[in-house]
Amino acid sequence: MKKCLAVLISIALLITTLPAVPFTISANTTEFAGGSGTESDPYLIETKEHLDNVRNDLNAHYKMISDIIFTESDFSES
Repeated sequence: MKKCLAVLISIALLITTLPAVPFTISANTTEFAGGSGTESDPYLIETKEHLDNVRNDLNAHYKMISDIIFTESDFSES
């Protein structure tokens, strides 16, 4: 009974210390390497993932800041 109570108290303490705002777990990348998508502050493209994200806003402005090397496997159908 004491172990059960200790576990419940531990869970309650853990829950109360978590942030109140929701959070998401994502890949170790952001949508772009920087920028806001305007002409004076274009989105910065540094990775294949950044380049893939261009399709989400075709009216924004973009700038490549790194060479991106593709391989045959990048184009294979999964």
